[in-house]
Amino acid sequence: MTKAQTTADGAVTTVGNYQTSNDARVKAAETSIAQNSKDITLRATTSDLNSAKSDLNSSISQVKITADSISNFVRDSNGNISSDFQTALSKTSIITGSTLAASIQTQTSSQITSALTDNNGKIISLINQDSSGVQIAGKNLAITADTTVDGNFWAKQVNAVQVNASNITVGTLNGNQVNITNINANNIVSGAISGANLNINLNTGSVVFQKGRINSSDYTTDINIDQGYISTANGDTRVILKNGQLQLTSPDYYDLQTNPYLSISNNPRTFDSTGKLIYSAVLSARDRVVIGNKDGISSMFFSGDTFYLGQSSFYGLSSGKTIGDAIPTVVGGGATGVVLVGGSTYTNTIGGNDSPSIIVGWSPGGSVYSGNRVMIRGDYFHVGAVYNKTSSASSNVVVAADGALVRSSSARKYKLDIKNNIPIADSLKLIDVPLSTWVDKHEHEENGSNERYFGMIAEDLRDAGLEYLVQYGEDNEVEGINYDRVTLLLIPLVKELKERIEELESEGK
Repeated sequence: MTKAQTTADGAVTTVGNYQTSNDARVKAAETSIAQNSKDITLRATTSDLNSAKSDLNSSISQVKITADSISNFVRDSNGNISSDFQTALSKTSIITGSTLAASIQTQTSSQITSALTDNNGKIISLINQDSSGVQIAGKNLAITADTTVDGNFWAKQVNAVQVNASNITVGTLNGNQVNITNINANNIVSGAISGANLNINLNTGSVVFQKGRINSSDYTTDINIDQGYISTANGDTRVILKNGQLQLTSPDYYDLQTNPYLSISNNPRTFDSTGKLIYSAVLSARDRVVIGNKDGISSMFFSGDTFYLGQSSFYGLSSGKTIGDAIPTVVGGGATGVVLVGGSTYTNTIGGNDSPSIIVGWSPGGSVYSGNRVMIRGDYFHVGAVYNKTSSASSNVVVAADGALVRSSSARKYKLDIKNNIPIADSLKLIDVPLSTWVDKHEHEENGSNERYFGMIAEDLRDAGLEYLVQYGEDNEVEGINYDRVTLLLIPLVKELKERIEELESEGK
């Protein structure tokens, strides 16, 4: 748009040049035309003036038409910036040194203000530049090009579609003002996640809870910081750890019970001689407890005499009270036996040191713990009640050379190769065996006893040729005498003497 000046000869010359590209320049142009229309100078005669006036009216009419067109292009019927002008602005680059920039710089303050305000005098948008910086103010600001900010960037609110977090290296992200819906936790590699009741230190691995609860939706896994317990459950049982005690309880129970299925605790029960409290680790069951190896443990759940008196494959300990069928306490060793051992050492039969023990499953020949015998090892084996219980029956127990207690039997069904030819000569040999008294060596060495015993010496019977009256050990050394047989050897002699007496009595008649 041009600023026109009419000379004396009626010619219209261009006084200045303004390019219309935004609302500010439109306002400036309209104001400039209004002001410059007063600067028309008349330099002609009356005839020339009439001619120039006609030309001037034509030029002013053209300028007015052009200004009206621009005004209609810039503003709509409501006086607001038109969409066509906004589209034109979006395609215009403001570059330092451009014609548009130079044009803006020449505008007066009133022209710029007029261009940036609406019909009500409110600022539509504002760009201020002074020595302190640049201020851009407006309701909306759209930047479609790549933007680089080299200095600090401050914003009261940011809605970002994508953020490159690789350049966020320091500072504090306040979670109270940030709502993050998705985080790639692989990139959280150090530092601490801290809150009022939770602290997770990624550097040390420490996780500290002050309060709260971690649980599955069905509470089969439950960690309750407030109540101080950890539990896990299935359809039959809940295992709960609380106050230093572990219990197996009902699955729908979330606290310690007074009568749980099983309890493991550390309870003070007794005092020692100095008055010090002794703590005892207690494992107790409501009905029954079974501790054992997985192999054969199912055999402990049979009832009745069939199991307990039959073959057992159970390895472990079972104890419980009677509920219906009797449930005895069982210590099982399966095929490998059971050993109960304790006490001070003693000298065994081969001169070595041993501890008193009871071995269930002992075998003298094969594997020591998989046999079919019960071995009791110790200096003595005592059954106090045996001495107090008496019987008129003959002795029928014999201690074998290997220490076995066996019953002595006399029935023919227990014997082989029976012979009835004991010679009277053996009876005469018995008469020649001396009788002796002695002090027991073991009793004397152990307790100083000098009590004298009466009987025979086994070696004397052996030397007399009466080996069947002598007891031999495993090393084939003489050990004892079969005293219950000694008197029987006199029967052949008594029989012969009887016959002689009868013969003499017959001759005397």
